[in-house]
Amino acid sequence: MKSTPLRGYPVPECEPPLVKDASDIIQIKNLADAIDADVEALTNEANPLIFPVAGKMNITGLVMGVTEFVVPYNNISWVTRSDMADIDTGVMVIPESGFYQWHLWAGVDSATNAQMRLRLMVNDFPTGVWGGFSTSVATVTTQSSTHDVSLFLSAGDRVTTQVRHNLAGSNTFHSAIHLLQLARS
Repeated sequence: MKSTPLRGYPVPECEPPLVKDASDIIQIKNLADAIDADVEALTNEANPLIFPVAGKMNITGLVMGVTEFVVPYNNISWVTRSDMADIDTGVMVIPESGFYQWHLWAGVDSATNAQMRLRLMVNDFPTGVWGGFSTSVATVTTQSSTHDVSLFLSAGDRVTTQVRHNLAGSNTFHSAIHLLQLARS
């Protein structure tokens, strides 16, 4: 049986002089099965680009009286994999190994310069350097800090944010963590 040049689909054949259709119904089925299998394979190959591992968790109104703490995220904003956000422990869980881009954000309700900095925590250990410094702005009562990190993580790794600041007393914080898988391993 002949096949198409680019995708290799089987082509139903006819009797010459191509007036009478002599193709068998099984040939049509073989063509349909080949196209179906090819589309399925292409979809599986493209799926990580179309539907990447990504998500966001956040917390608002977190009152803390210490100058360094780990953020316990208690809200799932959105996720593309149902098992990647753990509300009970307040972390993002890596569903599959690969390179990830992380965006950390934290804000504090204070007009005093907090010099707030953020760092990624992986499996309860600080990872990388402290990022960003917040600073107060006249007449603004909230200040924020951001930090971006790209790194390789393994399936099952647990990720959250660590915050450091220099404010005295109890303060109200807000925080969000965003992730996007850049490449699977």
